[in-house]
Amino acid sequence: MIRKMILVFLFTIGSVSILSCLSTEKKKYLGSPNIIIVYTDDLGYGDVSAYKKGTLNTTNIDKLANEGIRFNNGYASSATCSPSRYA
Repeated sequence: MIRKMILVFLFTIGSVSILSCLSTEKKKYLGSPNIIIVYTDDLGYGDVSAYKKGTLNTTNIDKLANEGIRFNNGYASSATCSPSRYA
């Protein structure tokens, strides 16, 4: 009797495991995301017009910012500009 209950239990667990792997919805592949990093020298947060404070007219950056994600909070580990000047 115990052996029969163990077999029923294992069959139930196996059936549930197999059925949970089957998906009724097909997942749509969206492709890899497009990521653009704009790395400039001596450009402050308020200099770009995408952040509504800009002193420069940056229409292409504004278009990228309006169609994507804008980051409003960032920190630099050091105040050097050598990485952008060597690039």
